[in-house]
Amino acid sequence: MKLHSLLVLLALALSQVLTAQVNYQEVKSAAENGDIESMNTLGVIYFSGELVSQDYAKAKYWFEKAADNGVAYAMNNLGYMYKEGVGVTKDVTIAFQWYEKAVAKEDVTAMVELGYMYYYGEGHTQDYLKARELLEKAAENENVLAMSSIGYMYREGLGGDQDLTKAFKWIQKAAERGDENAMSELGYMYFNGEGVTQNNSKAVYWNEKLAETGDVNSMYNLGYIYDQGEGGIRDYAKATLWYKKAIEQGNTDCMVMLGKMHELGKGMPVDYATALQWYMKAAENDNESGMHEVGLLHYNGKGVPMNKAYAYSWILKSCKKNNMDACDFLKKERDDIIYWLRYDGNKLLKYMEDEDSLTKETMVFKEKSVVLEYHSEGMTGLNRSSQEISSADFSFAQRIFLNFEANTIEVQFSKNCVKISSVKELDKLTITFKDGTSRANMEVYRDKLQTFFQVYGAQFNM
Repeated sequence: MKLHSLLVLLALALSQVLTAQVNYQEVKSAAENGDIESMNTLGVIYFSGELVSQDYAKAKYWFEKAADNGVAYAMNNLGYMYKEGVGVTKDVTIAFQWYEKAVAKEDVTAMVELGYMYYYGEGHTQDYLKARELLEKAAENENVLAMSSIGYMYREGLGGDQDLTKAFKWIQKAAERGDENAMSELGYMYFNGEGVTQNNSKAVYWNEKLAETGDVNSMYNLGYIYDQGEGGIRDYAKATLWYKKAIEQGNTDCMVMLGKMHELGKGMPVDYATALQWYMKAAENDNESGMHEVGLLHYNGKGVPMNKAYAYSWILKSCKKNNMDACDFLKKERDDIIYWLRYDGNKLLKYMEDEDSLTKETMVFKEKSVVLEYHSEGMTGLNRSSQEISSADFSFAQRIFLNFEANTIEVQFSKNCVKISSVKELDKLTITFKDGTSRANMEVYRDKLQTFFQVYGAQFNM
């Protein structure tokens, strides 16, 4: 949760001006005649540009006049201008000083703003303890934003010991007063039993209140609660409803969850084709879980022909986006193929691990007259002593790229580059092992290569 800064009291002051339909000339006259509240109001008028042409210089002038006369609102407004760099050169140190002056006059809004500056280390060394003290004091003075923020700090143990009971108290107060961040947090705390007895019904209540405002995360939460049925609340129809509402707003996680419902037949017949459609839609929108699920369907041949190479390509994408389930899956599959992601996203395949009985192999690609050596470091070098390359026009192989997305293999050398346009053109692959390798180990590694290339109908000789 990120703590959100106030717009100080500029918006509030402007609202008061417009609601009362204050006459600009009357406010100006009163300010010029020494009325300190009118000085601040006149500054707001110039700042907003609602009743006159916007003029930050004049706004600053009248805010300073009011602040010099002890008006805390004006001190806040100056703090805002310097903090955000509106009409002045941004200077968080000066902003911090103005907020401090307002806090000294017991201004609640300034307590919140200064608390945030301590929290983020703006204009002063970061100090969670001071932030917590200021925000709690503001919360005790009925500032809703401070209630939500201090609740978060107690929940995370920032600025002092973690206290989930106090966290719940303040977050509940803020939620009851309409703070949307607090509503979300309160639903989460009820769902997980943090600082309160676990209660799914109340978790649903608070998520529904927030979902009614259009909050997509709450829609996901509702779908998940009804889908998983924890606490006895299971309703697949409602889960589907809320997932679809979130999907309408572009939530890709709900695409994956809805796909899983179709795959497992939750409240509907098992439908792999529809599941794949939802997974693919999520994957195409950069959702790593969707990528993983597309891969698994193809790996297991659910509703589609089994295609391990295509499956691995999607699972690799998912792993690259830090989906640990996908990465763990690849680790378990390392006996077939071990993937390394290198060189700006190109997928370098390392087919087998370096074991005691085998330090390197050479692979001959048909019609290319090239012998490539496998090394445990993942690089490939040219076996220059092999007869197969006596007429080749390259001196040293730098690396091999295998790109599943483009269905290509690229062999790169120092002088030129040979590209095979389709893996399907590799109808034969010869593996040469070092002297002394046992027949059994030859067969093991042949089988490992076959696992990948069998999709393309490759044949092997030893």
